[in-house]
Amino acid sequence: MTLEKMHIAVNIGVQQVASHVNRGLEPREVDYFLNRNILLFVKQRFSEFEKSSKRIQDLKNLVVEETVSAYYGDKRQGFFYDIIPFPTDYFLLVGQYCNIVTSQSSITVGDNQKRIGTALDYQPRVKWIEQDDISETLFNPFSKPRTDLLIGTIYDEGFRVFTPATIAVDSMFFTYLKKPIEVNYTDAPEVSCDLNESVHDEIIDMTVKDILLTWNKLQQPTQ
Repeated sequence: MTLEKMHIAVNIGVQQVASHVNRGLEPREVDYFLNRNILLFVKQRFSEFEKSSKRIQDLKNLVVEETVSAYYGDKRQGFFYDIIPFPTDYFLLVGQYCNIVTSQSSITVGDNQKRIGTALDYQPRVKWIEQDDISETLFNPFSKPRTDLLIGTIYDEGFRVFTPATIAVDSMFFTYLKKPIEVNYTDAPEVSCDLNESVHDEIIDMTVKDILLTWNKLQQPTQ
């Protein structure tokens, strides 16, 4: 379904319930609500991604597999960490594994340092934790990074993976959902959104309900 047809469907859906709302809708406003509900739809489906083959099918157009090179970050509480930058279109992490090397020396790559060494023939598991739990995790002898279990967390610049001093992350292969491209009726009414056409009607229904709910809230008198 093209964006133009989605706009038509949204306007019809709103008019069927509240025609006075429809007369005030501009294309940019419909775009706003469509984009908001596309992201909401993706997040809802992602929470069920591993539980249902249908959920996977719904998001298949957004699934990307990529290997990204790591660079050295810093040392914290006796453990080194490497940084794996986010791809420009990264949105949500589905799965990953790290390619590791023995940490023998470092080289300069662009503006960054990279730890290098002999490639190892196994991929350790990565335990993902919240930023606030890093210090406690690294201090705890039962949860600190090991050669077979690394500790990872997410920062603004990308993934940080903590390792013992003897190994380093060379790269990360990961599967992720890319962020859906924002729809823009003015620039490209003839294109479609990134998601499968089979879910377009559901997104339209979500958008119509969102518009009506927002309109009703705006009409309520302020206290």
